[in-house]
Amino acid sequence: MVTAERRPILGALTGRGVKLTPSGEIVRRYWDMIPDRFRSVSVDTLVIKPDHLHAIVVFSGDADRRYTLSNVIGWVKQRASREIHASRYLRASVWQ
Repeated sequence: MVTAERRPILGALTGRGVKLTPSGEIVRRYWDMIPDRFRSVSVDTLVIKPDHLHAIVVFSGDADRRYTLSNVIGWVKQRASREIHASRYLRASVWQ
């Protein structure tokens, strides 16, 4: 997932990696909620960079067929965007 206009709203590079901004913390929290929201779906790996993120999403063999990768990512984008805007960390679009 990439931020709109590749703005570095999710974190800042430091000598030790990426320090998440409040917006980045919100995004991480929603990724952490995926297993609770989508039965049989888990996040194996999540790497958040200042202007994008990488995730490996795993659907178990008994995954509910109503859930697609598009559903999961759409849910994260919608919820995170709504909270970021409500918190007034950003007024512009969050995602590309």
